[in-house]
Amino acid sequence: MDWTGTILAVAALILFLQVLTWRRRDVNKRLPSGLRRVSILGNLLSIGSKPHQDLQQLAHKYGPIMHLRFGMVLVIVVSSPEAAELFLKTHDLVFASRPPHESSKHISYNQQNLVFSLYSSYWRNMRKMCTLELLNNHKIASFRSMGKQELDLLVQRI
Repeated sequence: MDWTGTILAVAALILFLQVLTWRRRDVNKRLPSGLRRVSILGNLLSIGSKPHQDLQQLAHKYGPIMHLRFGMVLVIVVSSPEAAELFLKTHDLVFASRPPHESSKHISYNQQNLVFSLYSSYWRNMRKMCTLELLNNHKIASFRSMGKQELDLLVQRI
């Protein structure tokens, strides 16, 4: 029997898995500390019926910035005012966009609407147009009678 092909295939598979593991370790090195997780569920079993208290206890153990995994979703938890200011003021542009999802690409013409669009000059222009053209005082006053009619219908149904 010729075992050379089998040995080469097994060696290639082992090498591939090691390279994959090394890449994952490099990604995890950039993450803050966090809990060990179950493979598919992640850290969902660590969060009980009072998540705010559970996250507070975890923050005492792992620090004000930690990473968790809820299912397959990576979550960075920020639990101190100083760290929140760092995320929301200093590095706000990095975290301004929503994460891309396949459903939002199909629903919103490849994320080209105000709700699902990535933070960019396009999004800023769309927001400016909505503020100036749809949400100004004159337009809101013109919809006031329609809102009053709908409110009257709601009260009649109750």
